[in-house]
Order: sequence, then structure tokens, then C-alpha cells
Amino acid sequence: MREKWSAGPVSFLGIGVHGFPNMFVIVGPGSPSLLSNVLLSTEEQVDWLVALFDHCRRAGINEIEATGQAERDWVAHVNKRAQETLYPKTPSYYLGAEMPGKPRVFMPYSGVSAAIAASWRRPRPRAMRG
Repeated sequence: MREKWSAGPVSFLGIGVHGFPNMFVIVGPGSPSLLSNVLLSTEEQVDWLVALFDHCRRAGINEIEATGQAERDWVAHVNKRAQETLYPKTPSYYLGAEMPGKPRVFMPYSGVSAAIAASWRRPRPRAMRG
């Protein structure tokens, strides 16, 4: 992960990281956790993972991983939403400014929590491969 995230963290929905099969992050970079009710965000992410795991169990899939394209698309969406705010215009914890030398990347999803929840409920057959 240190190498993968050396230029800043990337993920798919703040949950999956391309190159790390069967590893899932709860309230990770790209999730709305820092800018929303973290307990609600956690519950939404866990519900999404439970549905994913249930699907994999029924389909006999033992290994899953976010695709590189899904990760790139999600990071682009997170960055686009961030540009609609003032967050990227000031040095802050949200950009990694609290640590000298840390890449300046806006990490949380600044969209509406309900929008990401709807995204988690929507099937993404090509975003995760197994």
C-alpha cells in the first residue's frame, strides 16, 4: 500500500483498492466518512460488502478485486466533486497538509452521502472482478 499510495490514496468507493484482492477498507479514502455521519457511512459500506460477499458465495467466487478502471473513474469523480467546494483551496487535514512531505490529495468524498449510498446499492458488475 505504501508504494501504491505514494502519490496519494486511491480506491473504488472508498472500499476496494486495485492490486489488493480480497482486501477491503471501511471508511477509507474516497468514502464520505470524514464529511458525513461516520457511523451511517460505515453501515452503508458494510451493507454493500455483505451483499457483495453473499453474491460471491452464491456464485462460487473466492477472490475479488476492484478493477483499475473502476478505481480511476471513482477517483476522478471524487476529485470533480472536491473542486465544487472550497476544501482544495486551503491547506488542511483533508488535503494531507498536517504532515510535511505528504502528497496533497483531497481524500474524502464530498458528495451527498445519499448519492454514494445509492451508488453502493447499484450493482457494479464490471467494477469488481472475481
